[in-house]
Order: sequence, then C-alpha cells, then structure tokens
Amino acid sequence: MTNIKNKDGFWDEWIKYEDTLKKQCLKYLKYKKHDAEDAMSTAAIKAYNNYDKVTIRDIKPWLCKIIYNTCMDFYRQNAKVVTNYFSGESKVNNIYDLQIITSEKNLVEKKVQSDRLSKHLQIKIKNLNLIEREILHRRVNENRSHESIAKIMDISATSSRKYYQLAKKTLRDTFDHTAF
Repeated sequence: MTNIKNKDGFWDEWIKYEDTLKKQCLKYLKYKKHDAEDAMSTAAIKAYNNYDKVTIRDIKPWLCKIIYNTCMDFYRQNAKVVTNYFSGESKVNNIYDLQIITSEKNLVEKKVQSDRLSKHLQIKIKNLNLIEREILHRRVNENRSHESIAKIMDISATSSRKYYQLAKKTLRDTFDHTAF
C-alpha cells in the first residue's frame, strides 16, 4: 500500500489504463461516444485532483471506480420522467437515449409536447382492438416473446407477430399524421 504524495506519475498511470477505462465508459454510457469522452475528461480531472490525497493500493481498480461513479453521475443527470403509456403512471427511468434539453424554455416546450403526445398515444392505444392492445402490452411492458404470448392467449406465434405489427403500424401512423 502506497500513499502517493505527488502528482508527477498520474498521467503515466492514466495513459497506461486509458483504453480499458474508455471501454468501460462506453459500456456504462451505452456506447455514446461523445458522452463517454465527456465522462472520461471529468473522471480524469477527479482522479488527478485526488491522486495525492488518498492511499491507493492498486491504481487500476481505483481509476475504474472513478470511471464507474462518473458515468453513473452522467447517467443520473439524464434521468427523465417517462410516462408508462399503458397505465398512465409516471415513473423515473434512466433513458439516456433521449436528447438532453439544455435550456429551460426547451424543457417547458418539450414537456408540453410530451404531455400532448402521451395523451394522444394513450387514446390511440385504448382505441386498438383488445387483442392488439393485449399483445402490445405483453410485448412491450412484460418483454415477452411471441411464443410466450401465443401460449398465454391461445393463438399462434405468427398471429401474435401480425397483431403486434398492426398495432405498431397504427401507432406509427398516429405519429406521422400528428402535428405538435
């Protein structure tokens, strides 16, 4: 166990493990290259600032932990409230694939648009026929395979696929013809 008293060797250590850290970062941030680069920079600064302040047994796990924590911070910063269209309930999900809204004005506009779209989508889902709605629910919310849905609903897997495609087409057409 060594207590590092100066920062002279930090960048040599960072460069030594940079490829591994970058791969981890990409994995944690769902392969979003720009976000991973931002997280890597932030993690490097955090690690550099604390390099001489902590006792480090092995530098690689310490750097990996900083990468993990930094990526999780990035991930949490981008948590969005997402409406569950089938139940109408709101819940917080870490949906990192959504565009980050930077200004308050855009946030308000996006929220209004999202609420309108959510209500419109809920209505369209309720207007689907019962079998399409049930298959869509089981496929999306319960993450079931078509074979599993077929057993539960006593239909063929082919029928399940077809009803699912029809439901998706109906909902997709809704988005194509809706001006917000």
